[in-house]
Amino acid sequence: MISAILITKEKVYPQKVLDSLQGFDEIIIETECPCIYRRYELALQAKNDLIYIQDDDCIIDWRKLYKHYDGKLTNAITEHHKDYYKDLGMTLIGFGAFITKDMINFEPYLTKYDMDELFLMQTDRIFTYLNKPFNSVVMEIEQLPSSTAPQRMSTTAGHYENLAEVKKRLDTLPKTNV
Repeated sequence: MISAILITKEKVYPQKVLDSLQGFDEIIIETECPCIYRRYELALQAKNDLIYIQDDDCIIDWRKLYKHYDGKLTNAITEHHKDYYKDLGMTLIGFGAFITKDMINFEPYLTKYDMDELFLMQTDRIFTYLNKPFNSVVMEIEQLPSSTAPQRMSTTAGHYENLAEVKKRLDTLPKTNV
């Protein structure tokens, strides 16, 4: 049994994405969501321990990704993104990922740093860094346009500076995983 956690800044979750996500035991959706961290709060409230998360601007074959699930954080990724993130010790999960509730523990980060704007913007990167090793699966990903937020996170001003800053913070944490 799998719970899907879906968040969006939009007033309505995109129907095309919802149509691609049939078959989950539970789907929790939050619209007008203020931050990425909220997906983890919602995941902890889900009825199942196995959680699927995905952004609102893409579609993948989640069943194909699930076939690769091996108990570790298992995420869909493009070849380009996999190459970019491999040396950073983190990955992307917005294209689609399977996690378990027991992976949701930000304490190693939050004991040293505040739950500030950088944390709220880069929560996914922090999460993946804290849950190494992960299983990144190169897949076909259909990117969808957003009607009210045409820019993706990676194209917003300061994105790469924020990524570098969160990486610097993460590198100061005690090494607890591979």
